[in-house]
Amino acid sequence: MRQLDDRAEQVGLGHSLFAVLLIGLMTAGVLHPTDGSLSSSTARAQYRVVELQEKVGPRRGITCPAGSVLLRRVRTIQKVIDRRPEGTTFCFKSKTYFLRSPIVPKNGDGFVGKYGAILDGRRWHTSADVGAFIGTAHSVNDVTIRNLVIRNMPQKGITTAYGANSNWTIDHNEISGARIGISFPDYSTVTNNFIHHNRQYGFTGYRTTGSVVQNNEVSHNELCLCHPGDGGASKLAGTTNDSVIGNYIHDNGGNAIWFDTANTGILIEGNTVSVNMTYGKGISMEQNNGTAVIRNNTIRVRSRGEVGILLNNSSNVEVYNNTVTMASTSEGGAIHVFFDASRTGYDTTNNQIMNNTISLQGSATTTSNVSCINVTDCSPYWRTKGNLFQGNTYHVPSRTGSYWALSSAVPWSSWQAADFDTSGSIISP
Repeated sequence: MRQLDDRAEQVGLGHSLFAVLLIGLMTAGVLHPTDGSLSSSTARAQYRVVELQEKVGPRRGITCPAGSVLLRRVRTIQKVIDRRPEGTTFCFKSKTYFLRSPIVPKNGDGFVGKYGAILDGRRWHTSADVGAFIGTAHSVNDVTIRNLVIRNMPQKGITTAYGANSNWTIDHNEISGARIGISFPDYSTVTNNFIHHNRQYGFTGYRTTGSVVQNNEVSHNELCLCHPGDGGASKLAGTTNDSVIGNYIHDNGGNAIWFDTANTGILIEGNTVSVNMTYGKGISMEQNNGTAVIRNNTIRVRSRGEVGILLNNSSNVEVYNNTVTMASTSEGGAIHVFFDASRTGYDTTNNQIMNNTISLQGSATTTSNVSCINVTDCSPYWRTKGNLFQGNTYHVPSRTGSYWALSSAVPWSSWQAADFDTSGSIISP
């Protein structure tokens, strides 16, 4: 895991974005354990967010660099780009540009908005897979998009293609009103953006390598629940060495952080996540046989959410030092290790869930859960498959309740009899 540690240090960890909001939630008891006290991990998170000063979205302090080419009129944007050499930086004025076709960059081009620059697609109607900026069908690399409001695009805010694009920097933008806010390529950074109210996903990555999504606010995407099982804040598939770090992800329909199928080398760290809608899973690892680390995240599953952390037909995942508060009566629980035998090619083995803090609130009943479907005997998944729960701390309403699950609800004594959390602890009023 040293490689993941190095990668985290290189990008610079951010553990949340909105100090005032998070501290307010803690003060109100929203992020407190059931006994009303702050856990040490929650207290550390509070201090970290106080230190973080950056804000998401466009900022007044970001200006167009000297020598950049001013884009004055929407009808001539592409003509101006085509006349300039690769590596040119273009500047959008503080006004609204009503787009009716995508902007196609060249290699190394940069696009910076003066504060108040808006690209609006409300007059543009197409079913083609395009966005305000497009790399699809074009070999375009090293593009920067910064300080813009991108809204109401017919399909995507920014769209790129696997194998055709790499090294895009998408920074300090506000992106809303599209089907998908951002589709990013290999070796890209998506930082300090406000990605909200998109119809299906906030951001997606397909077969990307080495990309980082960091310090963004991602909220209110897939609110219509129009894409059951295929919508939410994010979806990443077939990725290698991608990282999702220090984002504030809340109030989305569907999943918050979702790595779906054939991902490896994944780092999910220091995110603050809240889910409160149908299909709502805080972090979902689904059909992955590679490696992943999920650590130092703060997750709240509110009354209508489903699961805090789900390992579904996934193996070799390290889950540690997370704080998960469960306020939902969903049987999935705060941390759920799950196997479905109908999903061939992906087992649920060698997962380590260690040193997490899990709290139940309200009528919630399930902390940690190991279960299966389409099998006659699930017991190998807590006996012989290498799945491990150790050193976790559970804040539960009573010491005698059945707040754990081995296919069905069991008390603490039965959970420990499966050699789970022999070094763990429970805290109750």
